[in-house]
Amino acid sequence: MVDSNGGSSMKLTAHLPHPKHCFCNIPMDLLRKWFVQRHMEGIPTVELLEKADNDADKEAICAVAMFDIDQASMLEIMGDVTLTDNHIVHCRDRVQQEVELELFGQSCGA
Repeated sequence: MVDSNGGSSMKLTAHLPHPKHCFCNIPMDLLRKWFVQRHMEGIPTVELLEKADNDADKEAICAVAMFDIDQASMLEIMGDVTLTDNHIVHCRDRVQQEVELELFGQSCGA
């Protein structure tokens, strides 16, 4: 799978810190902030991680990066989260839709 940075998503995420919380446990304002910088301003995930001030920001950045990868890769990376795979998959979809609705008035996936 090729991501928007021109590389494989597995290469992109291999060195990212693995989230310990599900998408629904990360404050929406943090997800929104980093979503805007990643997807609207086009700042690469690695650059965002370098400018993050704390672990909560880094986890939110990594969660936003999970919006771009396939389900199997996302579940592997989210392996430290103590919720079912089904919850994580549906939660990612729901949170991504909520962020997109807040920012664009519609979901890009709809």
